[in-house]
Amino acid sequence: MLLVNTLRQVKVVDQRALDKLFNLPAGEAPAQPSTKGIEPATLERVKRIFSESPDSTWSVEQVVEEAGISKTTGRRYLEYCVEIGFITIEIQYGNIGHPRRLYRRKNEVD
Repeated sequence: MLLVNTLRQVKVVDQRALDKLFNLPAGEAPAQPSTKGIEPATLERVKRIFSESPDSTWSVEQVVEEAGISKTTGRRYLEYCVEIGFITIEIQYGNIGHPRRLYRRKNEVD
């Protein structure tokens, strides 16, 4: 009966849920990002840009130029960094055109 109740509480079946279900100790989190298409060395290059200038805002164009990556790749890595809480997005509204997305290193207290 305990197994059935535990199964009802699980919303997503992942490794953590299976460990809990079978009462296994949780293992270490993987050192590499689990998101497909995120390469650790490139991620570190992008993160370094924000770590070296924590108070600066960066546009996609500035990040890709600094990191030496394509715009498509840059956007994917920036969105990943937002997902993991490493950076935040600030919207800059101008008079003409679309709002501009700027990225900034997230404060540790946020």
